[in-house]
Amino acid sequence: AQRAGDMATMASLITDEVLDHYIVSSTWSELGPTLVERYRDLAPNLAVMSYSAIGHYGADPATFDRWADVAAAMRAAD
Repeated sequence: AQRAGDMATMASLITDEVLDHYIVSSTWSELGPTLVERYRDLAPNLAVMSYSAIGHYGADPATFDRWADVAAAMRAAD
């Protein structure tokens, strides 16, 4: 499908179960506890920062405040 440039077929093969294996899906308010739950045993000293936060900062400076809230929620959930 990739060789043929058939992105629609490629996307259709990705189930929610497969996607959930690679991403964390959450609301901002639940993201901290969700990350702690998912990664507690793998990364006990988990530091969080979105790869895209810098890009989003220009459009929405509140992004860093949101990540600060996520970090605080992680400390509280741990």
